[in-house]
Amino acid sequence: ERLAGPSPVYPPLLKEAGIEGQVVFEMIIDTLGHPEPSSFRVITSTNRQFEQAAKDAVMRGVYRPGRMRGHPVRVLVRQPISFTIRH
Repeated sequence: ERLAGPSPVYPPLLKEAGIEGQVVFEMIIDTLGHPEPSSFRVITSTNRQFEQAAKDAVMRGVYRPGRMRGHPVRVLVRQPISFTIRH
């Protein structure tokens, strides 16, 4: 669960062109709730230009760490980020 962090910045060229899309990625959340940068991996993407915007936002986020028997543990998460143009 994401607790805090910025929203992804819509790539200006894609927004101007009216292109929407999605990035699905995996990453490891450490025991303090921070993403491990080396673990970020794109699973699927509708446009490569969305990938960096998604990564920038998620890497600056804070998440609820996984728990096992009451103790925080590292956890692998898979999450989509959608880029949609609001009218």
